[in-house]
Amino acid sequence: MAKTTTTPLAIPLTQQQLIREGKPILWLNPYYQQTASAPDKPTQDEIYAADARLRRFAPLLVELFPELENSAGLIESPLLAIQQLHHTLNPVGGHLLIKADHALPVAGSIKARGGIHEVLCFAEQLALD
Repeated sequence: MAKTTTTPLAIPLTQQQLIREGKPILWLNPYYQQTASAPDKPTQDEIYAADARLRRFAPLLVELFPELENSAGLIESPLLAIQQLHHTLNPVGGHLLIKADHALPVAGSIKARGGIHEVLCFAEQLALD
């Protein structure tokens, strides 16, 4: 039985050779470990509730953050056409757009926007209780 030599990444040298030759391989990471399960996906009702909450708070957000005036208090990012990639990635036709989450007003990221929503959700629940 031949001894299999590996690299620090645990990729057998024979598979490395296939990679160099541009041949398809399947490499299963021997160090892979199951992580904690992800939280359940939000339901459609939860998504609609979050949208409604953000719309209810929009006037307050405009007051607190004047830069949201143009978006009527909604923290949203634009969709931008990416013509240069369109011809390479989508030569058949249609439109290729990218969500410009880097340009989210006030929040700066979708994670921060989620944090703002959580604060609004908590404040609303506190006011209702």
